[in-house]
Amino acid sequence: ITSPVSLLTASGKFFVECFSGHSAFTLAVVMAFVPALRPWELSHGSQFDVVAGLPVLLAAINCGVIVALHLGTPCQSCTQARVPALRSRLYPLGLPGLTAVQQALVTSGNELASVYATLCLAIHKAGGYVLMENP
Repeated sequence: ITSPVSLLTASGKFFVECFSGHSAFTLAVVMAFVPALRPWELSHGSQFDVVAGLPVLLAAINCGVIVALHLGTPCQSCTQARVPALRSRLYPLGLPGLTAVQQALVTSGNELASVYATLCLAIHKAGGYVLMENP
């Protein structure tokens, strides 16, 4: 499957990795003989933008094509190991007083968190599996 829209015409049950970076997790899954789809990563083209492609991913989950997800959260704003920190336990949506660049990272991270929550809920309701990195 080479395009997001072709997901909806696929037959079978598949694993898919979102924000895959170099797709090492997908490679491991394929080497274990688990059916997997092309990873959703912007480096594969704008059609693989997880945020913009959320309706297609949800449709594929709801029709049973995607049964397992790995969500590799980009760590520019969500990781606790980031210096300087952009979030805290008291301010999980972003620390006060961030620069414009830092606020943009936080806003993007918050949007991704919302998409992740939507995907997790959908896959859970469908009886599938999800693994999240840097939740």
